[in-house]
Amino acid sequence: MNTNNLVDGKHLFRDLVDIDRLRAMFDNFAQATGFTVGLTSFPGRELLVSTGCRSICSTFHRNCPKAKHHCK
Repeated sequence: MNTNNLVDGKHLFRDLVDIDRLRAMFDNFAQATGFTVGLTSFPGRELLVSTGCRSICSTFHRNCPKAKHHCK
């Protein structure tokens, strides 16, 4: 594991933040605003939270290289 990507060389983001509570907050935000929210780890880009996504996200944006680049 590359310790340069850890907080203080010890902790991953998911170790410091309650992902389930963050997901609930993002769900409420997505319902209230209609915006989608995606949170990925850095630099691994592991999807930690995804809310409000619609079929266009998975059927178009993730399959079109240019759109996928802008999404990330």
